[in-house]
Amino acid sequence: HEIRRALEAMGDWPLDKYVSKDIEQHLPRVHNSFSETAREFIQYVAPDDDINYTIMGMLTLEEYGPDFTHADVQDLWLKHLNFHTTFGPERTTLLRAGTESLDRFTLESFLEKGGVGPRTTFKARPGHLALFNDFLNPGDELCGAAIRADAYGYACPGRPQNAANMAWKDSSFTHNRTGIYGTMFIAAAIAIAQVTDDRIEIFENALQYIPQKSRFYERVSACLEVVRSSSSWEQAYDQLNDKYGDYGHCRIYQETGMLINTLKFAENTGHGICIQV
Repeated sequence: HEIRRALEAMGDWPLDKYVSKDIEQHLPRVHNSFSETAREFIQYVAPDDDINYTIMGMLTLEEYGPDFTHADVQDLWLKHLNFHTTFGPERTTLLRAGTESLDRFTLESFLEKGGVGPRTTFKARPGHLALFNDFLNPGDELCGAAIRADAYGYACPGRPQNAANMAWKDSSFTHNRTGIYGTMFIAAAIAIAQVTDDRIEIFENALQYIPQKSRFYERVSACLEVVRSSSSWEQAYDQLNDKYGDYGHCRIYQETGMLINTLKFAENTGHGICIQV
């Protein structure tokens, strides 16, 4: 509600356009992209991780097709992604891939280009650290993999199983369990949305393409019921925030609930973006 209070103070509620620079006077902080993305400053589409990952997904399919591997994804990331535009598990994976790539130098490249400093290797993780990483990792519930789903859904209109399969391959490069299921769900939903007009049915069908006994299935089903029974997006938002607000920013349960809420109540694309903001 912090953004709503700021917009009300400015006379810009309900939001129906890009946010004005004046909002800075009403918020404790603004995003570091503020100088590019506030209404008065916009001159181009400012890059961010959401846009970057959609483009990366398109490049993955263009260069390698639907049978791409983790190695293919890694090579494209090393070539095209600025590590400052990655966060959480993605940044960790990209940094590790970049460091490991230093060990690929041959004698010929050493003689031609010089060395790269002491050889760096990653020691094997102790058992308890591997356990935390693989089974108790809160990074798995971050939405960094989910925002990589778009290209696979776009590429598979009416074929949600294909979209979910490709989303699984991409998301498992950085995430386990919940993060993977969220990516599969969104990719399947995008594939279904291209051939289905019923907005709630899109998500009901997308749930068929994730593990039915997962926490993600249980909680997204609950989100879907909240949105289905609400008479406005504000009502659904308050209930979703009360239910899953403790997960906080970029956690996949609340983010997915908000996505369902927005699609149900959006009057058009612009209105949907304003709701999501």
